[in-house]
Amino acid sequence: MRSQSAVSTSATQTLNFEDWAAACLESKVGKRLPQALYIHQLSLQALPTLLQEVVAIAL
Repeated sequence: MRSQSAVSTSATQTLNFEDWAAACLESKVGKRLPQALYIHQLSLQALPTLLQEVVAIAL
């Protein structure tokens, strides 16, 4: 598990934990648990843009 600091999403943008957590709470899709958000791959396009970018980097 990553620390709750910053994650680099691009050369010019850094994603902090608070932004990431807020985007997870904003999501209308997925199964939300206290410390996780589970998403089916067919639902990725329905995620908030910020989470779509994070997933794209992870893949």
